[in-house]
Amino acid sequence: KQKFNQNAELGQKLPFEKVQLVQKIVQFISAVILIAASIVRFAYVTKIKSFAGIVLTIYLLFFAVIFICTELSVLRCRTWFYFLNFGWGKALFSFFIACLCLGSARAVIWVDILVGIYFLFLSLALLLVSIVYFGKEHEYVDQMLKQI
Repeated sequence: KQKFNQNAELGQKLPFEKVQLVQKIVQFISAVILIAASIVRFAYVTKIKSFAGIVLTIYLLFFAVIFICTELSVLRCRTWFYFLNFGWGKALFSFFIACLCLGSARAVIWVDILVGIYFLFLSLALLLVSIVYFGKEHEYVDQMLKQI
């Protein structure tokens, strides 16, 4: 209970609106990183020896589009990818991307490792934010979805 109170105190010191803005910026940066990784993977397409490696390149582009569309509330992406409205959802999705990149069967080693490590640290940070702002996050998402 004491640890929960410490998290609540931290959440009161930094307004959730600022944290949400930082999350939005980080999601756009993550999308740019995924697009850049896809471009590099396309450039090294001759070194990708498996069909799964080529599909991963396309997936990374698709994930970048999902990030951008969700953050900009394009069409109904906020409801289609409802879990990406929350820090825990973004953390799990980032962890999934990290696992894909780190387990990509040595296609383009340096890009996959860098992107994987970035998304691994991002998933930890987003999970921490989700824990600290648990109640406020749900209120914010409810308000946001009512506007759509």
